[in-house]
Amino acid sequence: MKYLFLTGGSPATVFAFAPLATALRNAGHTVFVATIKENVPVVEGVGLSPVDVATMSELEILSKDGSEDPERMLDDPVQQMRLVGRWYGRMARGCMTALTDLVGQWSPDVIVGGRLTYAGQLLAVRLGTPYVRHPWGLADWSAYDVGGGEELAPELRELGLDRLPLPDMTLDICPPVLLAGRTGPAEPGTPMRWTPANLQRHLEPWMYVRGKRPRICVTTGTRVTDEKTFAALGRGSDFLRTLVTTATKLDAEILVAAPEEVVADLRAEMPEVRAGWIPLDVVAPTCDVIVSHGGTNTSMVALNAGVPQLNIAKMYISEAQSRLISDFGAGVTVPVGEASEESVTEACGDLLNDPRYRRKAQEAAADMAALPLAAELVGRLEALVADRAHPASRPGLAGQRNGEGR
Repeated sequence: MKYLFLTGGSPATVFAFAPLATALRNAGHTVFVATIKENVPVVEGVGLSPVDVATMSELEILSKDGSEDPERMLDDPVQQMRLVGRWYGRMARGCMTALTDLVGQWSPDVIVGGRLTYAGQLLAVRLGTPYVRHPWGLADWSAYDVGGGEELAPELRELGLDRLPLPDMTLDICPPVLLAGRTGPAEPGTPMRWTPANLQRHLEPWMYVRGKRPRICVTTGTRVTDEKTFAALGRGSDFLRTLVTTATKLDAEILVAAPEEVVADLRAEMPEVRAGWIPLDVVAPTCDVIVSHGGTNTSMVALNAGVPQLNIAKMYISEAQSRLISDFGAGVTVPVGEASEESVTEACGDLLNDPRYRRKAQEAAADMAALPLAAELVGRLEALVADRAHPASRPGLAGQRNGEGR
C-alpha cells in the first residue's frame, strides 16, 4: 500500500511521524512525506522520502493579514488558537495545488497528518481515502479548528461540508497516567507508544556517559533561528542565550542543543558549555534536567527518558502540554513573562534536588513504554483500506471516526 504523510512547518512534526512512517515502510509499504522545502533535509535525515509542496516564504503564515497582531494574540489564548488555526488553514491552501498534482500521479491508499494538517483532511475527502490523525503532542489542539474552519470555509463548501471532516482513525500518544489531568477532547483514540526521532551526528562519549556533576540540557527547539515565524513569539536566539546564562549559575554541566549557526557565538562567550546539534534521544537519558520552551517534541523526549523538565512556555499549546506534565509532578512550568533569573534558577534547583520530580518522570516514562509500538499498529492502518471498501465488515473500527477507541 501507499501512505502519504503530511508534516507541519516545523522539523519537530517530521520527527513526530518518523517512527510510524518507518514502521510502515519496514512492513513493505511505500511511504512519501509531503512537506515544505525547508524540511526536505530533515525528512531525508530520518531516512524517509520527501516531496516538497511549498516553501515557508510562499505560505506567508504571519504576513498575509496585516490586521493580525501576534503580540495581541499572545495575550489572549482564544485569539491565539484562532489565529494559529488560520495560519495552518493558509498553509493547507498554499500546499493544495502541489498536493493535488502529487496524488494525481501517485494515488495514496491512506493519508496521515497531524492535528493541524488540514490539507490532508480535505485531500482525503476528495479522494475518498482514509485519513489518520497522528498527534504531535499531548494537549488539546481542537480549538485551533475554529480558525482553520474559518480560513478554509470556501474549500469546505466545495466539498459539501460545513466543518472540518473527522479522521477515520485517531492515534493517542498520551501515557494513561497523564490522562486524568488532560482537559478537552485532546486526542483520544488508538493508543500508540511515542518514541523519539531526530537528526543524528557522530557520537562522542560525553553524549551518552554521565559526568561527575549534575547535567542540564537547554534548548529552544529546531526553529530557534527562524526569525520570521518565531521572533515575535520569544523563541529567538536571545531567549536561548538568557536561559543558558541563567543555567550556568548553577553548579552543573550545561549542554545546549541548538543549530550550529546559533551556538558559534555562544561557544566563544562560554567555552565551558557544550553546544551544538545534539541528538536528544541519546543525550536525554544522561540529563538531570531538561530546560526548554515547552515544545511538544522536546517535552516528549524528556518524558520518554524519565527526566524532569523545566518548560518556559509562551505559546498557549506549549503551556497546556507543560502544565499537564508539571501537574503530574514530572516537571515545572514557568510562563515566559515570569521567567526571571531568580525564578529559573530556583526551579532548576528544585528539579535537581527534589527526588520526587525524577520519580514521577520515570513513572510517566514507564507508562509510556507500556503502550503499543508503532510497528504493532501497522495492521490497524492496513485494515482502514478494507474498512473503507467494506465498512460493515469491521465494526470494531467504526468508532474511530469520532475519536473513540481507547
